Amino acid sequence: MCPFLQLKESFQQLQLERDECAEHIEGERARWHQRMSKMSQEVRYDPSAPPH
Repeated sequence: MCPFLQLKESFQQLQLERDECAEHIEGERARWHQRMSKMSQEVRYDPSAPPH
């Protein structure tokens, strides 16, 4: 096989892996953001709550 074609195939494989990683990171970021929102709502100041 021509080295150039081999390089091109490797490059395409890398792009696929990069895209999969990007999707995974995006999903993690969305979940993290959701958790942070939920926690900040739970932590909101409640005047009727007893002092710590």
